[in-house]
Amino acid sequence: MSNNGEPVIPKKKPAGLGWIGSRLTTWAGAPASIGLQAGDVSTLQELFETATVDLTAQEEAANKAKSATLTSNNTFNSARFQAQECLDKIRVFARGSSDPDAVYAAADVPPPASPKGQVPGKPVSFKATLDSDGSLKITWKSESPSRNPVGTVWVVKRAIGDGASVQVGIVGARSFIDGTVPAGSHSVTYTVQGQRGQAVGQASNGFQVRFGVGGGGLSIVGTATVKAAA
Repeated sequence: MSNNGEPVIPKKKPAGLGWIGSRLTTWAGAPASIGLQAGDVSTLQELFETATVDLTAQEEAANKAKSATLTSNNTFNSARFQAQECLDKIRVFARGSSDPDAVYAAADVPPPASPKGQVPGKPVSFKATLDSDGSLKITWKSESPSRNPVGTVWVVKRAIGDGASVQVGIVGARSFIDGTVPAGSHSVTYTVQGQRGQAVGQASNGFQVRFGVGGGGLSIVGTATVKAAA
C-alpha cells in the first residue's frame, strides 16, 4: 500500500502486524544499510511481539465471547422452555383443584381471567392405540363445540375390568397416554369429562378397550362404547 508513492503501514491490526513482521528480519539483518540503528529494530521487535500476543488474546476473547453468548442463549431458551412446561403443569393442576386460586398463590403465578362462554363438549369418537413402549394412548373428539374452548382441561377416569372408576389424569389436549395399565388386564374402560374453570361439560360414555396376549405381547383386540363404571 502507498500514499502518493510513499509506503503506508496498514491501520488494521492483523494487516499492520503482517506488514511489520514480513520486514523485521530484513531490517534486523543490516539496519545501518537502511538508515536504522540496531536499537530501532530491537525496540520494534519487542513491540511487534507484544502487539501480536495482545491481538491473539483479543481474538481468543472475542471467540470466547461469541461462544459464551451462544451458550447463554441456548441455556436460557432451555430454561425458558422448561419453565413453560412447569407453568403448563401448574395450570392443569390448578384447573383440576378444588381451590385453583390457592394453587396459583402457592406457585406465585397470577390466575387466568375467569372463563366465560362455551362449556366443553361431550367427548366422543374415541380411538385407542398401543405405543411401542407398551403404553396405551386414547384420543377423542368432542361434540359441540367441536373445538376446545380456551382453558379447557379433560379429566380422565379409568376402570380396570369390572372395578370402580378412578381418576388417572388431567390433560390439556384431547389425548391421554396410560402407561400404568396392569399386566394381565383383560379390559379397561375410560370416561372423559371436559372442564373449563367452574364450567363442567357432559361426561363421555364409557370407552372400553379389550386386550389379548399374543406372541408379540399385549395387543388390542377390540373397543366398544359401554355404560361407564360407577
